[in-house]
Amino acid sequence: MTPADTARPTPPTDFHALIPRPLPGRPAPPPGPCGSPDCEDGWRDTPAGSRRCPACAAATRTAKLADQYARAGVEGTLYHLTWDDVKVEHGSWRLARALGQNIGDVLGECLNVAMVGLKGRGKTQAGVLLAKDAIEAGHSALVVSWAEWVDEVQSDYTRRSRTQAEHVADLARPELLVLDDVGAAASKEGDLERKLFTRVIGARYNARRPTVVTANLSRRELEAAMGDRAFDRIQHACEWVVFDGPAYRAEVEAARVSGALERIRQAAGL
Repeated sequence: MTPADTARPTPPTDFHALIPRPLPGRPAPPPGPCGSPDCEDGWRDTPAGSRRCPACAAATRTAKLADQYARAGVEGTLYHLTWDDVKVEHGSWRLARALGQNIGDVLGECLNVAMVGLKGRGKTQAGVLLAKDAIEAGHSALVVSWAEWVDEVQSDYTRRSRTQAEHVADLARPELLVLDDVGAAASKEGDLERKLFTRVIGARYNARRPTVVTANLSRRELEAAMGDRAFDRIQHACEWVVFDGPAYRAEVEAARVSGALERIRQAAGL
């Protein structure tokens, strides 16, 4: 053994302190919102650089639309359906679908839509789909149950919590307004309903914003429910869609419960 072999190690100096130590390996990032290991917080590394994760971007758009639908009053079973889910091949539905496909023209030209006809033919669903088309095209929309809105206005007026003008202003703001089941309040609040309808339509007419009206009435009955002034402001730039085809609601409800009914009958040995 040589003296060099038994030499004590050189004590560390300031110079040695400057030598970088090996860094621990970087832990793998957690999966992104989409669950993919290739995604880090909504971004993916590609040969061209970092890019938005398509799956995360799609999920963000879906969540944003869902929030917009909720704020627009599009909720429940009506929210999940699309035009492709409607299998009714009737002239009324074809015309309604064409309006949705051309929602830009409806909004740009301030084209009102009146959906009238028998109960249960799908007028409310068609109105909701038009609102969804407007939202998906980047516009604001609102779906309102007319009878419930009239009751709310009357209640707030009695309590002096909100004025009629404030309520009307709410309906004047969205680029597309769907008033569902107009005339439903006429039997008990006919004068008030006509007064409010005239104010709402007048405000939207002045702002050049279209209105979709659904009603279980004929054209003549709807005119009486609206009042002459409001009807006059709608009828000259309006597409009338008469829902006189098959009972849409009955078909949808029957299809919805058919699987459960079949399982129950099989369990009963029927």
